Amino acid sequence: GKWLRKRGGTWHPVLPPGFFKTEGSNGTGDPFLGWLHTLAAPLQFVPESTWGVPGFPYFIVPGALPAEPPKLEPRLSVWDALTTVRFQSDQSVLFPLQLQISNRRLGSRTVPLLALDDHTLEADFPSFDLANDSTLLVVREKGTGKVLFQRKIFLHYIPKDRGGSCTAPGGIASLQLPRRASNRDIYLSFEPVPRRQLQANPPGDSLSPVYQIDLLEVPLLRAGLLKFHLPPSVPRMRQVGVYEASSSRKPWKFSGNSIAKDGHTIFAQIHGPGRFLLLRDEKPPVIRFLSPRPGQTLAASRPEVRIRYDDDLSGISDERDFRLTLDSRFCITEMDPEMKILRYRPDWRLRAGKHKLTLWIRDRAGNERTRSISFYVKGKP
Repeated sequence: GKWLRKRGGTWHPVLPPGFFKTEGSNGTGDPFLGWLHTLAAPLQFVPESTWGVPGFPYFIVPGALPAEPPKLEPRLSVWDALTTVRFQSDQSVLFPLQLQISNRRLGSRTVPLLALDDHTLEADFPSFDLANDSTLLVVREKGTGKVLFQRKIFLHYIPKDRGGSCTAPGGIASLQLPRRASNRDIYLSFEPVPRRQLQANPPGDSLSPVYQIDLLEVPLLRAGLLKFHLPPSVPRMRQVGVYEASSSRKPWKFSGNSIAKDGHTIFAQIHGPGRFLLLRDEKPPVIRFLSPRPGQTLAASRPEVRIRYDDDLSGISDERDFRLTLDSRFCITEMDPEMKILRYRPDWRLRAGKHKLTLWIRDRAGNERTRSISFYVKGKP
């Protein structure tokens, strides 16, 4: 059967009393720390015949096996003292599954996976029992023992008073957290993400896997440094930057592209969890003159100049990254970063005849574009 505990109106899986007896557990089976245990309702034992969560409109029971075994995609979520291993299945799971978890601290333990619905299963563990150790996860069918999933994970532990660094699998990316980056000791996962799990494919030239950094503290009290270590042979490092997955109109947001003294390490500050990767931006910004338009004849001798700019990836930083001239005279321009429009109105009257506007603009990756137009003012020269 199963042991469940109701917290906040929702049933959560817990392990049998006495299952964990390490520093990170209070020995009751509840992976939360002891002070949380005092707020929790009593444990409830659910018989094997009702393999599911009380209160759900249905229960998953043994039987009706699918023709093909389900494919499971894991996700590690770190909730400070508690780490949740959640599996998403590509089909309904109609039979009980077990998770075997093994590392040096725990040895080997087998726990039931709780079904949140017919496609989602999870189990919770004290973060302390997984910290700074390679942990093997194996999902098996209960009864047959058939292996459906197997992978190693690594949960990093960084004490708040010392800070520290950790490296993702493969050695390309590392994260450095300063002292007092959090009010509590930090547990975090730092793993590559399969491309099929991404909502939007990375644009441009991708120079690294996508890495998921998962930690509880949002935001960090002090920024961490995310570093990507590249071979010295990588050219045009100025065009390479760190980008974070975003839910805005642009799915990848520029985080930074500082270059270390070694010349082949790119780093950026981060303030919380997210998905990050290295991209190369080779496209210069786009310039569009809204008014005056190319070749347009104007009656006003002090016309308003409006220019729209855009950059698909790294973006424009600030006023230092563009320069507007009118008849070779420098113009102090108003920048609207939300609308991505530059505005200017000359403080002198333009003589009748032909005039020239030139805009130079540069994105954060160092790509530049210059565009000029001519327009005319009515009247006698």
